[in-house]
Amino acid sequence: MHVSVRALLLVASITACKRATPKVEARVAPLASDSLRGVLSVTGSEPMVRLVLRHAGGVCDVREAIPSGLSAAQGLEITVWGVRDDRSGALTPAGPGCGVAVSHFAVRSADSVAATDGTLCSAAAGYELRLTNGERRPLVGVPPALQSQRGARIYWVGPLDRAPSAYGVLWVGAGGGGCG
Repeated sequence: MHVSVRALLLVASITACKRATPKVEARVAPLASDSLRGVLSVTGSEPMVRLVLRHAGGVCDVREAIPSGLSAAQGLEITVWGVRDDRSGALTPAGPGCGVAVSHFAVRSADSVAATDGTLCSAAAGYELRLTNGERRPLVGVPPALQSQRGARIYWVGPLDRAPSAYGVLWVGAGGGGCG
């Protein structure tokens, strides 16, 4: 009978612990505006594809708060600005991670070569890149494939005073939008 009393006490203590456990909310708590730098990649397969930013501290899920051509920056090192979410319970490929609702981003490099992004505009002497801060930088050696993309948001890998080592269109503008 002594064993039965122990078993009863064990069951009673487990039941008491279960009742004392507080409920955990499944909500994601938004944190303050933040920036994060890393390489953008796609993970998963249709229909469960998602964008992730691989950075020094791990992996963050990335969501666009405003459509901005972010998905076209796959494989590039970028800085994103937006609101980070605490996702300590969510699992990403690298384990517990975070999420970022991106309000805007900038391309920083491609394959460790510095890159600049902005709006491609026509200029008196050819073409220029209008940066997000409004500054205009002349471009030299604009590839023919980019020349028809006036008004598009592009990235340019390498110095702006010579032909790019790589380039791409992030977002197609409305025929010169942002060049005025």
